[in-house]
Amino acid sequence: MHRLIRFTVLLLLAALATAQQNKLKVYIAADMEGVGGVSTWEIQASTNGRESEKFRQLMTKEVNAAIAGAFDAGATEVLVGDSHDDAQNIDVETLDPRA
Repeated sequence: MHRLIRFTVLLLLAALATAQQNKLKVYIAADMEGVGGVSTWEIQASTNGRESEKFRQLMTKEVNAAIAGAFDAGATEVLVGDSHDDAQNIDVETLDPRA
């Protein structure tokens, strides 16, 4: 029994060492239609919509939450892609600088 426990511990330590050597890269693709609260294109998601700036900020906050979660889960690198319209929707001034 002790040999089995010793073997299991050594196996776990080897797996941990291997995991620490590997890099976890995360790609986040963000689109306005996936942002919580966006329900109409014309008002919220369209570049000319009266609430577009508000939802650009919400999109940035949701992306920042995803970035934080990725790093909390062990990511070593995070890349963000803005997939909405002209791809100029995420506020780069408030985007998590780790991405």
